[in-house]
Amino acid sequence: MCHYTDVLGIIAAIQRREVFWTAHKFACLALSRLANTHPEILGDLDLPTTRLAEMASQDVLNDIKRAMTALINLALAGSEEARRQAQSLLEDADTLTRVTWRHILPDVTEEELASTIRDLLPRTINRVQPVEGGFSLGISGLSSMFLRDWTLPESVKEEVANTLTQAVTDPDAPLPDRESAAIVLGLKAEQFREEERHQAVNALLDVLTRPFEAHDTVRSIDDPLSMLRMNIGQEQDVIAAAAGALLRFFELIDDQQQRQRVIDEVGKLRASQVEPIGRSIAAGLSHLATKDEHEERWLRTRLLLLLDSHHPSVRQEAARSLAALVERNTFSSDSELQAAVLFLAGSSIVEDRQAAAYALSRLLSSSGSQTDSTLTDAIGILRDDPSYLVRHHVSDIS
Repeated sequence: MCHYTDVLGIIAAIQRREVFWTAHKFACLALSRLANTHPEILGDLDLPTTRLAEMASQDVLNDIKRAMTALINLALAGSEEARRQAQSLLEDADTLTRVTWRHILPDVTEEELASTIRDLLPRTINRVQPVEGGFSLGISGLSSMFLRDWTLPESVKEEVANTLTQAVTDPDAPLPDRESAAIVLGLKAEQFREEERHQAVNALLDVLTRPFEAHDTVRSIDDPLSMLRMNIGQEQDVIAAAAGALLRFFELIDDQQQRQRVIDEVGKLRASQVEPIGRSIAAGLSHLATKDEHEERWLRTRLLLLLDSHHPSVRQEAARSLAALVERNTFSSDSELQAAVLFLAGSSIVEDRQAAAYALSRLLSSSGSQTDSTLTDAIGILRDDPSYLVRHHVSDIS
């Protein structure tokens, strides 16, 4: 519930100058949320748009005080002054910053979006270059993850697919660049055309099925006898990203042989033992849409293995994916999966119980689970959990 006096307090906090920047950050985030959830109460208020613009101008790209976020959300809620202030700030911003924020407004043309992608995309993939006496690797600092929330214009889809699929298997590219390329391919799966999806799936499968190759220059230096230790990416991070991306493509694959190949290769990975791979696969399972009993059995087996992982983050991601599948009515739980989630509900780790509470609330709401006394009892215990992170997932269940 939102009170008028609370909003006035948030605005007053934003206007204050004698506080540390973290206070402004949380005040701006609160105002941003109000703009999303209660835009009707903002109409009669004296919104701090000038103050927000002043704070945002100090670092529009990173927005550490979240002032630009608040300005944009106020603009989306109908404030013309906030929109004017935001547009004025973006006039002098670099291309990536300007297009990113204008894409949210939305206030960017498809031609401008396509032009920006053509300009920036090649710079996201660095490669080893031979120099006299050895090799050189320059790092641009720009990642292909800038495409995460952008809708790909038709005119650049082929270029994006070609650049990213070449990157994921290129031994001369830094491992973080290959990882990012795989992640973005998965995120854009639905936006690609059929031929581009086929190209992407084949490249991602190559990462899983062929011997992993990487130039010595891009590998991490982690020799315990050396005084120089560097972590510039790990092989397992690229494999994890490729596996997660393949699961996002899975429901879009019509060819039964290719579908079978995907689940076979993903199933061979040591997902419950290797944390990055397990976490990525567990998250990817939430997007799975099975077509037959064989695929559904495979999905159940994967969920059970991941819910039993000795890595907490893998267990928790698997529980959240189970909840998402049940909530979408694309998958029905069984006694073994419920038992695994109930075991998490009794864990001493807060994040385990939080994930279990989220999953159990969805299981209880699904058809066939309404009268399950075991689930009801577990929900009752979680409702009294010492942690609010756990309680808020079950507080509204009758």
